[in-house]
Amino acid sequence: MKKALLTVFLACSAFFAVKAQTNVSGGIYANTTWTLAGSPYTVTGNVVVFPGFTLTIEPGVMVKFDAGVQLEIRQAGLIAMGTNADSISFTSNTSLTAGSWNSIYLNGGAMTSKFNYCNFRYATNGIEDNRGGVGDSLIINNSNFNFNNTGLVGQGTGVGLIDNCNFTNNGTGGSLIYGSTINNCNFSFNGTGFNCHSYDILNYCTFNHNQTGMGSLLNSKVNHCIVNYNQTGIGIVNSGGNRIKNTTVDSNAVIGIDLYGNNDSIYNCQIKYNGIGLRHLQSSLSWPNVIANNTIENNGIGIILQVTIDNIHCNKICNNTTYDLQYSGGQNVSVANNYWCTADSNSTQAVIYDGHNNISYGLVNFMPMDTVQCYLATGISNYESPNFSFSIFPNPATDQLTLTFPTIISKTTISIFNMLGGLVYHTSETGINIVINVSDFASGMYVIQIASGEKIIRQKFIKQ
Repeated sequence: MKKALLTVFLACSAFFAVKAQTNVSGGIYANTTWTLAGSPYTVTGNVVVFPGFTLTIEPGVMVKFDAGVQLEIRQAGLIAMGTNADSISFTSNTSLTAGSWNSIYLNGGAMTSKFNYCNFRYATNGIEDNRGGVGDSLIINNSNFNFNNTGLVGQGTGVGLIDNCNFTNNGTGGSLIYGSTINNCNFSFNGTGFNCHSYDILNYCTFNHNQTGMGSLLNSKVNHCIVNYNQTGIGIVNSGGNRIKNTTVDSNAVIGIDLYGNNDSIYNCQIKYNGIGLRHLQSSLSWPNVIANNTIENNGIGIILQVTIDNIHCNKICNNTTYDLQYSGGQNVSVANNYWCTADSNSTQAVIYDGHNNISYGLVNFMPMDTVQCYLATGISNYESPNFSFSIFPNPATDQLTLTFPTIISKTTISIFNMLGGLVYHTSETGINIVINVSDFASGMYVIQIASGEKIIRQKFIKQ
């Protein structure tokens, strides 16, 4: 009996030896590695990596923070390169609420910090970037920012590359990210998906189920994005010099695009099924916005306009429920050379609200009308999506499922939602057969959403 008890004791001791825990606080004064063998690392007090050194974190490591503490990378580097199978997690050691711990604070310097397959949860700011203009020395790939006050915030003028990341269930997904390129990222179920400071470029990103998809844009470029199912799609509060092209803005409950400034351009976009398609009420500005080659239809109101200087031409504006255009400025305004889906001026006047409806307002001059559909004749490639379908096998699935496409679809974004609307998987892949590991999914029904351009299709599958 004693021998049996000793065997059990030794087995348990070996088990707990493997499950080591390392408490850390204070300064790091040399190149240091946090190993999987030492995981989890519990940050009990503020940790500072001093200038010139690099902290490397191995795949599979979990870093847990006590309340209010942070990891400061002071003119130093942080390399956290997880893998798809062994991600790295930065999370709370105290409570599962946003703001439980402070942040990973990149404090100045030009050394590179890289993150791949990392998870940032329950922080005040998952990553806080306070570097100067030091080039692309922040690289974040394949990472998740969940349940933070702000997922990623830039306080300085450092720029970075952010690719294929998920920002979900945060107060704000990303904010004040100066001069960064953001590709193939998903912003869902946040208060605000993304607020930018200046000179950001967003390509092939998805913004849905936020209070505001994008807000506070300034001198930024938005290309080939999907902005849908938010309360407000794009709210350009700090407007000026933005370029929004080839983007779908649809099914936003209140407003699709809410302009609040000047010198913005909106080209070749699909603005559909919103409460209000596009609104511009600021009237004391000197540089016009250019709104051209867009399709603005099937909204409650197509355009609400107060200014007289905007250059609105070569758009398709029709089939909006209440009015195609509602004007509330005091002076007459011209919106000539747009396509109203009819050549009859009386029919067009009937869908425009202006001084004919309320003598306090000026008149809208919509002549000459476009009769050749010039919104299609643009130097920008027309934003049309190929028709496509996909099949799921097996369904129900146990460990993995395969999505099969009839042909390769470029720029395909794959998202999986549970039946409560929570995002559980997101990737951007190209291929005819795409294999997804669902072994960690809870049993139940899920929705797979495939997005390519403005085309979105969905199917359900069962995880058993």
